[in-house]
Amino acid sequence: MVAINHDGLAIPGRIDLAHEPLFSLGMLSVNPGTRQVSFGGCNHTLEPRVMQVLVALARAKGAIVTRDELSAWCWDSRIVSEDALNRTLSRVRHVAAGIGQGSFYVETITKVGYRLLVDAGENETARIAVTKTPRSDAGDGDVDRRRWIAGAALAGVASVFAAAGWKVGAGYRPNAEARAYYRKGVEARSLGFVESGEQATSYFSQAVRADPNYAEAWGALARQKTNSLYAETEKELERNSAEVRSAANRALALDPDQAEAQSALALIQPYFRRWRSHEAGLARVAKAHPEQYLAIIGLGDLYSNVARWEDSIAQYREARRMEPMRPGPTGALALAYWAAGRIEEAESESVRAFETWPRFHGMWFTRMILLTYSGQPERAVAFGQNSDFHPFGAERTIETRLATARALVSRSVTELEAVRAEVLKGVDENVLNVPAAARFLCASGDLNTLFGLLDAYFYRRGRFVRNAAKVIHPLTRLQTAFLFYPISRILWDDPRFAALTRDIGLDEYWRSVGFVPAHLRR
Repeated sequence: MVAINHDGLAIPGRIDLAHEPLFSLGMLSVNPGTRQVSFGGCNHTLEPRVMQVLVALARAKGAIVTRDELSAWCWDSRIVSEDALNRTLSRVRHVAAGIGQGSFYVETITKVGYRLLVDAGENETARIAVTKTPRSDAGDGDVDRRRWIAGAALAGVASVFAAAGWKVGAGYRPNAEARAYYRKGVEARSLGFVESGEQATSYFSQAVRADPNYAEAWGALARQKTNSLYAETEKELERNSAEVRSAANRALALDPDQAEAQSALALIQPYFRRWRSHEAGLARVAKAHPEQYLAIIGLGDLYSNVARWEDSIAQYREARRMEPMRPGPTGALALAYWAAGRIEEAESESVRAFETWPRFHGMWFTRMILLTYSGQPERAVAFGQNSDFHPFGAERTIETRLATARALVSRSVTELEAVRAEVLKGVDENVLNVPAAARFLCASGDLNTLFGLLDAYFYRRGRFVRNAAKVIHPLTRLQTAFLFYPISRILWDDPRFAALTRDIGLDEYWRSVGFVPAHLRR
């Protein structure tokens, strides 16, 4: 560890960001006046309160800061609720794990306070030195001395625990190799691509092998493995969910407050027909850890599936704020804006996404969906024909989407029937392709076929499933958001639709939360 490069002025005293000096935390540069933190050419703007708390912890130069001191310095001595303080500290920790890439961390000293420690390098193990600043007020010096003594005493206790092989909560320090793998994993997952996600899983796996007591790495591994929950077979679902639980439970055994592990366990709970309990689980994690991406994006997806589009938009916007380099939230946001009837914003997000992530599969298909099914199939044809935009390795799917747009432009019976045959073939190969087929069948007005597909998708029965007796695994990630897209309006007045939403528990959910979806407001 090394000393924090902050001059320590105004200890104690209210933190006025405009007059706080620039300082550094390891390789992270902090500018309180502009509320910006910078690392490796990347800048991130913090909320004022979050920056105040970061400055308060940095001022202490590695010594303990009590809750009362944080209240006095950052909240003008007002009474601060535990939730408010925890939320702010969670955001500071997110800065450390995100743009800070582990340059510093905030340690919770149970029933005492908090301290900020800086990582000086892979082989350095010394504790942060507390640099005294002369004070004209002897009482202030006494505060500093008491804080230093408390910090030194606690450090001594921590060393005894470490020697015995015990953990000291979130303050546990992994070895250098594990930290290096963890940081690389965080960097890889921030890109949000399939390939980078697989690489992140590898890095986190190597991190826990290098240090099996590294709770953060176990939590990150659990979060990363939730990406495999969209598997198709029962065997794959069982294996993948077991891997998530194993990694998450290991993290929580080491640190019961490990946020990513809590998020992973909340996300893995079945949600189809269990809408309310799934929402409650994710909301609990999001309240305790406001900067937990997995819980926030999980709520966004949940709200999309229950037609709460404005709420899903808010969650997706927050998720993007947390991890702006990930394409997923922007693509989801474009579709949510469309579903909410905010067409101009949907168009803007779609264009922005495609320009930011050219040739990325998800962005190309999102753009095609919006153009094809928002009444602009001619533009979809022009867009789809431009091979400069095509994602790599998706030739068959690209041709199907392009043929769909062409058929909706021409309205040729022959072309429409050819597309119908193709989408039904896709369902025959995998019943989870029903949402994609449903969009075309809505656009072409083929209601009877569509309800037959919904029988196959939600109940595994009828003529569109090879094995009608096959049951739905509780962890299968069935989607319902497509039922509430604007293109699906053709369904809403059919009595079979009301029976469907009632049977899969959506009506009960809407009543329980006092929400009236758009199709019932007409």
